[in-house]
Amino acid sequence: VNILLSINRMNPSLERAKETVELAAEFKGKGVVGLDFCGDCYCSDFDHFSSIFEYARKEHGLLSAVHMAEVINDKDTEAILKFKPDRVGH
Repeated sequence: VNILLSINRMNPSLERAKETVELAAEFKGKGVVGLDFCGDCYCSDFDHFSSIFEYARKEHGLLSAVHMAEVINDKDTEAILKFKPDRVGH
């Protein structure tokens, strides 16, 4: 079993998201493999968090799973696809 720590769209704090990345990095190799992007897609979009996910990938080698296309939002879907997450939900 591997664990993904979640960054939730409903909490738009980039500081909190970065804390989650640092926690995931601390426990990488001890069960944690990456990050999940989840939550109500009406609260915020991936662009707001993209720098955090880029940082997690480049600096810590963390994988990403992103929930998308639950509603029609071309801008958000395009941003997620441009990022090329390791896994897509929905």
